[in-house]
Amino acid sequence: MSKRIAIINDIHSNYLLLDKILKYTKKQGINDYIICGDVITDGVFVNEVLDRLRNINPIMVNGNREESIINYDGSSWKNNPRFALMNYAHKNIRQDNLDFIKKNDITKVVTINNVRICISHGSPYNVRDLVYNNDYPLFDRLIKDFNVDVYLFAHSHIPFCTKYKNKLFINTGALLPCFNKRVVVFGILEIDKSLVTYKQCELKYDFEEVKNFYLQSKMDDISFEWCNILINEFDKGIDYYNMFATYLDKYYPNLDNNTWKEAFNRFIQEKNLDIY
Repeated sequence: MSKRIAIINDIHSNYLLLDKILKYTKKQGINDYIICGDVITDGVFVNEVLDRLRNINPIMVNGNREESIINYDGSSWKNNPRFALMNYAHKNIRQDNLDFIKKNDITKVVTINNVRICISHGSPYNVRDLVYNNDYPLFDRLIKDFNVDVYLFAHSHIPFCTKYKNKLFINTGALLPCFNKRVVVFGILEIDKSLVTYKQCELKYDFEEVKNFYLQSKMDDISFEWCNILINEFDKGIDYYNMFATYLDKYYPNLDNNTWKEAFNRFIQEKNLDIY
């Protein structure tokens, strides 16, 4: 019997677009899900997203965001405005949802209709590994160490589907846009006996709706700067989120409230972005 599975990655607490994808997949008759991590932080709807995911009962692994919340020492983020949203997630996640993510692994191997699938956020070796479409030495290592039919990744937010040595290596992308257009992406894996096919899906969004979603959530009260970075990302379809993180690492490795505002203002001006 054929099985269709929706793969949704890097949700980053965006309940609005998660809800739209789940409604879309339900209309397609899809009731099975794989989630490759980073479902929380970077927004205020931490519990709402986790409640919704628990309701659909996906096959799920943790990303670096979940692992950071689980392993947080309770103090290192407090005085660093860069981590305001991480600190918010740690403070506000309910105990039942914390217990839920604690039960997740960072790598799983599952069998569906006799097809073996390795699921990870980064790579099975490191949750923060960035895996790309032509990482052939890594693919060879994975084939040797795991020898499954399909390998699923997330973390980079950049989708690909590579067939190599009769194996599929897939990243479905993220609920943050990075294609210079207003779409978020996910994937549908279909397994019919031993035949595996993959479809990359794009979901268009209304920018005004997404902008209002972030502003009305009061996320800007927690981090005005990250809220604006994300709204600009959804406006232009450019990965300003990771650009800003890289910018901070390069020019502002030691932040306080003053240098944080300076870094944000410089970045906004250099990229000619808007303030909301």
